[in-house]
Amino acid sequence: MSTFEEIRPFYDTEVNDALREIIDHPMLKSIMNFTFPEMPDETWKSQLLRCYSIRDFQINFIYPALTRILEVSSEGLRQSQDSSSLKKLHLTFSFRITAISFWIPRC
Repeated sequence: MSTFEEIRPFYDTEVNDALREIIDHPMLKSIMNFTFPEMPDETWKSQLLRCYSIRDFQINFIYPALTRILEVSSEGLRQSQDSSSLKKLHLTFSFRITAISFWIPRC
């Protein structure tokens, strides 16, 4: 077994089984109820059980969760430019959100 086996990302073939293991975890319920406040638990659970890849999970659950977090906690988007930045082409975004952290351990 690799030194980092316990903390490595899931492979697509493991996603559905991993989601089935945590589907009743109270933290997951909190995150989903925050992300989809009008959606009954059985609806998001049914949708969650249809995820078979990391991409499925990211598009259908992580993206909406991050969007919701930004909606309720961001103070907006600001742009600034100084004379030194005129010599280089670059774009910088800065936004402030409340610190949010969650971790659901492998079961």
